[in-house]
Amino acid sequence: NTGSSLNNSALLYVYTETENMSQMQFEIDLAIFLLIRGPYAWLGYQWNGCHGTWVYQWNEMLDKDYGTPVDEKFVEIKTGVFERKWSKATVEMDCNAYKPSITFNS
Repeated sequence: NTGSSLNNSALLYVYTETENMSQMQFEIDLAIFLLIRGPYAWLGYQWNGCHGTWVYQWNEMLDKDYGTPVDEKFVEIKTGVFERKWSKATVEMDCNAYKPSITFNS
């Protein structure tokens, strides 16, 4: 993570495309995005072609305020578990279990 260009350049993080995106997969994508993003980043879909049907669902987790990054970069808090603190939440991704966690400050 040290010296990663992701922290210094614009990033488009694309959702994992599945036929029926599950809530868990969305949370994994969101957690990874919040872990790796720098100051200029977008989360969404790539070019989908020209058609009149919008096939994507909005997720209420996109309406939440995670605040601003407290940590400049993510840290590995134990083997395979990565964390980044935000002013209003803490984001973790356990790569051993492939499970995200977003905990809002009280």
